[in-house]
Amino acid sequence: MLKVQFQKFLQSVVSKTSNYDHDDRETREDFKQYTHMEAQSFKDLIIQHMDSIKRCIVKRALHEQEIQNRLKRMNERKFHIQECKVQEVKASYASSGDKDNSGFVSEKVNTYYSKNQSNTSGNKSSRSRKMNALKEVLLGMIRISYLPMRQNQWLSNTTPDSLDLCNNELKDDQNADDHEDEHVVLANLIANLKLDIDENKKIQKQLRNANTSLTHELKEFKSNLEETLGSLIE
Repeated sequence: MLKVQFQKFLQSVVSKTSNYDHDDRETREDFKQYTHMEAQSFKDLIIQHMDSIKRCIVKRALHEQEIQNRLKRMNERKFHIQECKVQEVKASYASSGDKDNSGFVSEKVNTYYSKNQSNTSGNKSSRSRKMNALKEVLLGMIRISYLPMRQNQWLSNTTPDSLDLCNNELKDDQNADDHEDEHVVLANLIANLKLDIDENKKIQKQLRNANTSLTHELKEFKSNLEETLGSLIE
């Protein structure tokens, strides 16, 4: 099919034998100066190597499709990691009984998540900025978490003598819980980031190898074509 289309193109544009107008003659002269060959000779040469050209085109198309598939798999993995992080944070606040703050978590994380969904294709620096933004959101939500029981609730049920003691104990417990939650979230975040970075490095290495191989093949084809053109000109 490619060969037939190419033949029709040359025959209709540069291979006419009569009734040339001024533009046709200029086109043929420009073509000859650029290729150092007559149109018919050039057509015959290209048709002779059409199988090699077709293989290069097909291989290039397959290569680009493979790149798109790998990027899609990487985005799906990133989607899954982010969803797991959201569920971890929600579960942490749900287990504490703080429904108000749990709603705040859902709103903040879903806002970030929806923004991130709209632009999944990007370069490495863009992905790094998004992961840092997610980290800041998670840490911020951990630091501003509240006790399940508000101060004005338990204050009315506490005797003045035990007020300071209860207050100190509750603050200590809250600080301990905050640090524990922060350590857990950070540990999971670091582990997931490492997996994501390792996967990205692996994909980038495969893409570089594929590009190197394809570039080498194209150079060989170009060299062979130039040698053939040189021999025909001589």
